[in-house]
Amino acid sequence: VSTQSTWEGAKALALALKEFTVLTNISVDWNDLKSEGALALVPALKQLKAITSFTIYGNHIGNEAAKMLAPALRAFRFLKEMRVFHENDVDEETQKFYAECSLTEPRDFDQPEY
Repeated sequence: VSTQSTWEGAKALALALKEFTVLTNISVDWNDLKSEGALALVPALKQLKAITSFTIYGNHIGNEAAKMLAPALRAFRFLKEMRVFHENDVDEETQKFYAECSLTEPRDFDQPEY
């Protein structure tokens, strides 16, 4: 999968998400979204209110995109499951940032405790 097609796919998904305002689960794992693809999802995620589960692991999104996702995730009042760190090139500083935003992941991956 080329980076261009992944980026285009993420933009298309972001457009589609705007139509599904009662969506409760989003899983975009292992799609090689990279930073650009994850950032394309942020505006659409901000419009969703009923999300209980959001997973995006395995996309190598990096620290900047992970931090940009945090405000959208924090707005999900009913969020019970979140997986952002695994295989996304996210460092400990970004994981601490999530902890400071009161966003935590289940501990089933090798993640440091904060």
